[in-house]
Order: sequence, then structure tokens, then C-alpha cells
Amino acid sequence: MAVVPIAAAGLIAGCGGGDDDGSSSTELTATKTFLTDHTADLVKHTTVMQEAADEYYALAESSGFDYEKMLADKCDAVDASLTKAKGAFVEANPNYEQMEGIVAGIPRTAQYDTDIDAGSDASDPENAVSFNLTLSNGGVVKQPGNLFFLIETSLYGTNEELIVARQARQLLEA
Repeated sequence: MAVVPIAAAGLIAGCGGGDDDGSSSTELTATKTFLTDHTADLVKHTTVMQEAADEYYALAESSGFDYEKMLADKCDAVDASLTKAKGAFVEANPNYEQMEGIVAGIPRTAQYDTDIDAGSDASDPENAVSFNLTLSNGGVVKQPGNLFFLIETSLYGTNEELIVARQARQLLEA
């Protein structure tokens, strides 16, 4: 998830400048401020998601990636980390949606929108994201879809490809 803060920093760097007479620069100040403020909020929320993901990973690792054992032994901690991540996602997603039109509408930042929120997976090469997802086991998922899709479907268990074990999900729902 570190990609989102990096992409957001790129947005800020991509704004500003203008014509030699300075008129465009003045007109862009409000837009730059809007993007800077929303980017700061996005970084804050994605940092919380990263912390929650690290907590969840530590729980899984301490259980030898035996998710049934993890849930049986540490269900409250698992629930806390997922709740923390979901809360941050619920804040991050609409925050980005408010700035998406600007990001997508500027040619030099449009790829950030594809990667963060609008891009598809490799099955649609023309609209696919520009990154691959490297898994902790060394496997690589080529152009898996945009970051918000990956985060949302992972957190809410709506993408079978991202569910570690069906039994783990069933235990959480019980």
C-alpha cells in the first residue's frame, strides 16, 4: 500500500508552474491547495491501512499462517486490525474520489488515477494498471487491478482470488 502515498506525492510535484506571466500560476493555487490537502488526508488514511495490514500480517506470521489457528487464538486482535483497516479505507476512498477528476484529467497524473482507482486488470490491457503485485511467497500477480479494488475486496472478502482460506472467512462470519 505504500504506492498510494508515493503516487500522492507525485500529484503534488506535478501541480504548479504556469505561463511566464504568472497568471496561470495564480489560477492554479486553489487547485494545488485542494490537491495538497486531500493528498495529506489520503496519506494519513493509507498509513493507517498499512499499519493495520502490518498488524494482521504479524498475527498471521505468529500463527504460522494457519488462519484457523490464528482466528481461534487471536480473534479479537484479528478483528481489531481488520476494523482499523476498514475504517481507514472508508475514509480514504471518498477522499480520493473528491480529487479524482483533477488527477484523471491531467495527462501527466492520469496514470495515478488508473493505478489508484480506475484501472482494470490485465484482461483489459488498454485500461490495465501499470504495476504487478508481488506476494509474500514470491508469487507475482500481473496487473491485478487498481489499488482500491484490491484493498476493498481483500478487506471485505469479496474476491475469491484474494481470500487466503475459505475456512478462515467462514470462521469470521460465524
